[in-house]
Amino acid sequence: MFTANDGEEALERLAAAPIAVVITDYKMPRMDGSELCLRMLADPRFKSIPVIFTSATYRQDVPRPKNVVAFFSKPLLFKDVLSAVHRILSSAPSP
Repeated sequence: MFTANDGEEALERLAAAPIAVVITDYKMPRMDGSELCLRMLADPRFKSIPVIFTSATYRQDVPRPKNVVAFFSKPLLFKDVLSAVHRILSSAPSP
């Protein structure tokens, strides 16, 4: 598990360590969450990683790339996000 301050740092950290699921906010400095998702989809190393998206804006206002498997509006309820992570990890194919 790791945190990143923006999408560019997230991509750097993804390259350094295997990750099963990404939780990202839509609004970030330097590279927003949508751009992060699109760059992940363009990279064979990351394109199959599911993404949970968070945003303070309404769901219909936020672009949703195809690797986004769950969306949560702020304020977040930890139990809902945790449930989504559990569901994603439980349905992931075994290595």
